[in-house]
Amino acid sequence: MACEKCREEMELASENEFGNELEFAGEDEMTGESATELYPELYQEFSQELEVPPSRPSNLFSPDRQSCPPKPTFVDCPDPRPPFEVLDNFALNQSKLVPRLHGPKLGHVVRAVVDAKKSGTPVTTILLAGHADTSGTDDFNFKLSRERAERVLHMLCLMLESTQPGITKGIKFQITPCGKRQPKSKPEISRRVEIFLDPVPKSQKPNPPDHNHCSVPRNLHGRQSELAAENEMQELTKQTAVTALPRVSIFQNASNSSHRNHFQCQASRWARVIRAIASPNAIACTRNVGPTSYDSGADIIRAIEAANSCTKLRVQILHIFSHSGSNGVFGTATGGTVGLYVNGPDADSRNLGGRNVTDIPANLLAENVVVVLHGCNAAEGDDNCAQALFQHLSSTLKGAKVFGHFNSGCAGRDNSWREYSARSTNGRIRHRTLVPHYEGNGCCG
Repeated sequence: MACEKCREEMELASENEFGNELEFAGEDEMTGESATELYPELYQEFSQELEVPPSRPSNLFSPDRQSCPPKPTFVDCPDPRPPFEVLDNFALNQSKLVPRLHGPKLGHVVRAVVDAKKSGTPVTTILLAGHADTSGTDDFNFKLSRERAERVLHMLCLMLESTQPGITKGIKFQITPCGKRQPKSKPEISRRVEIFLDPVPKSQKPNPPDHNHCSVPRNLHGRQSELAAENEMQELTKQTAVTALPRVSIFQNASNSSHRNHFQCQASRWARVIRAIASPNAIACTRNVGPTSYDSGADIIRAIEAANSCTKLRVQILHIFSHSGSNGVFGTATGGTVGLYVNGPDADSRNLGGRNVTDIPANLLAENVVVVLHGCNAAEGDDNCAQALFQHLSSTLKGAKVFGHFNSGCAGRDNSWREYSARSTNGRIRHRTLVPHYEGNGCCG
């Protein structure tokens, strides 16, 4: 239970900060302003996440401007449990939102709330729990965590109302400032706001544990030849001194060394064909040609960001060689969920690097970007990983194409493809070969 002093402060905050004057977190610049005026970058980034374009800011509010921020109820800090979404990495001692990090996550929440209402089981309560790291006094962190939650409340309300005017009237908003009572393993992920939805949307199904049952040849006796192919590729790259293009050929750093070698062999072969940038690093850029390894969904996103930063161009092509399923591209931790998924992942997996396909930064990709998912079943059935990624990208990039396999088999084979594009939004077009986007079976033998 919250201490009596905390309860008094929360009640006072409710009276003072959400009264007629709409003072908000002690920051006057937020009073009565539209989403674009508050955070133009965040609004732009968020808008790309919506299936329905948001209304113009001038249409967001009634003249009395009473829609946002809504008056919340202050409640006790809940016991630790997985939230629906987490906005972390707030700057030290700051409550300001970080557009690049927080925009896609807010988009994820809004889509879920809107979809839940359409389904007939609407979200009726949204709880925002603000947190701080362990530095600073209790009083300071209590105030800071409250301000962070209030910032998110205001922006979430603006975005919900811009998507579907009036939707917030049926939602009870709750705020709880937890201060530094529930720190995480690192200060940056401790500085967060956790978002809880009640009832939890049915579309938010938990991801089953990743597995390694597929995507590699049944007979891996050729491990030495795979490594030889990788060494040969690196030598050729050094000899020819080819400058890499804004393209990425990425492979899963699988815990099984044979599987890793297979994925690396395939990614290396195709990296040389498309002149993909090798292991891009935004801090120390080189333009060598080669593959890039990843352990988590966060690593895939970082590779895209670094390739864009190093080449100063939007990424044109992305190939991912990995274990996968219809629910996502798997991460290295077998039995975990730290890859790139259609749903989720939960807060614990996100802290370990798990990401949603909607976290892919579309603004760093070329208008006609081509993404090829080489793992098993990435385009199997409906609501699959390839389709979800295409839907995310196509809301911004009209020429985007995503290809994936609709069945099981070796990652790197050139058969059994399903296309998601402007001409095949539901994946109706299937291909026996993916030429010119990909060809050959490479290390599949």
